[in-house]
Amino acid sequence: MDKVADWNSSGIEFRSTNTLETKKRARAREVAKRQLEFAPLNTYFTDTETTQVCYGKLRQVAKNLAASFSDRNLQIIFSEGIPVPTPWGKVCMRTYKEGTQVTGGELWYQVGDSRKTNRIYDVRPFFLQSLERTAALYGTDDATAIMNQARSELAEVGLRAYQNRWFRNSSIADFLFHDMKIDLSTIPIVSHGLDPSPEIGSVACGYIPGPIHEYDLVSAYASVMLEFPQLGDFAQTLDDARKALEDKPTSRILKVTQSVLPGKFLSPKLPTFRPDLGSYIRGTTRSILVDAMRQAVSHNGTVYRWNTDGFFTNVDISGELDQGAELGQWKHTVHSYLLIIQTNIFRTDSKVRDCGFNIDWDRAREDPVTVRATIPNINWTTLEQRLVPKVLRFDSGYHNCRDYGCHDEVHYKREAWDQMW
Repeated sequence: MDKVADWNSSGIEFRSTNTLETKKRARAREVAKRQLEFAPLNTYFTDTETTQVCYGKLRQVAKNLAASFSDRNLQIIFSEGIPVPTPWGKVCMRTYKEGTQVTGGELWYQVGDSRKTNRIYDVRPFFLQSLERTAALYGTDDATAIMNQARSELAEVGLRAYQNRWFRNSSIADFLFHDMKIDLSTIPIVSHGLDPSPEIGSVACGYIPGPIHEYDLVSAYASVMLEFPQLGDFAQTLDDARKALEDKPTSRILKVTQSVLPGKFLSPKLPTFRPDLGSYIRGTTRSILVDAMRQAVSHNGTVYRWNTDGFFTNVDISGELDQGAELGQWKHTVHSYLLIIQTNIFRTDSKVRDCGFNIDWDRAREDPVTVRATIPNINWTTLEQRLVPKVLRFDSGYHNCRDYGCHDEVHYKREAWDQMW
């Protein structure tokens, strides 16, 4: 065995025992990762000095990989997020879920004996909408161009994805949370008397002629955070960044980020777990919403649909609400009609929410009670996708007619319909 004259000439690099030096190197590695350009998918797995991105194509990439595994058990292990050895190196897939549906995630790989980790991000859950809608905002369906523009615009307001996790929207809030060094232990335990479950429901189904008045609470969850000095600056900074990007497509990303904030406190898997805070924020938001809906009912109106931070009604109560663009104020929009299929599936002349279902809206207007649709379904074990038939039926249940002002209109009672138009 050859000896070396000294460690400096050995070519061997040893880790520093200096804590500051270790942190400095870690920061340098993080900066290097952030500076990598986004690039489209390579045609084969090779070391690259870029971060590869796709939009809703992680399943196809993973399927092509899994087909090369000689052992079917490796496919199962791969789908569970465990690193799998391959003839050319090592690969691992980590999926990201919205509720129970996988929408994207991250795939990393190493080639040969190289310790270099290459990453592929499926960025759909960063935008939380289809590629078609994102392309309409950015003027292109090129995922690479979209991500480069999004990162550049976020940098303009001092934001980025925490730990370079561009495959999930909440990473922006995580970055700001860590950057501001927020200490949740300094916030006292809080409680709210109202049920903190998310408010969502409807009393009508089918086509409702306008004018339909929609009222949205501006950044509802963030506005409640203003009550806490430790969280108020965080919420305001995020909202100021959104407003600074108002005329740019990336402002929508920050709007979505504001809507998922309570999740930081309600997930036991996160270091920010404070269920009392999450429940208080939700409960307070719900009480503000209920008070506004009762204003509509007191003016002989009907509230047709409501969710966490807004509702549709047939009366103009804009004079009763504090309108504006600041946190906690109300935004008022008038629609020429409202077509409700299910509580969370509806359409107006300027807004569509279809939850991923393929819906023939003309036929849905003719028969809103039973709407035949399909939805893409992916089996993340076999990595196969197919269109699943689905019959959409109105999903509301019992409710207090007095609270929501049902005046014998299209009204759902369990197993019975009253259509009084």
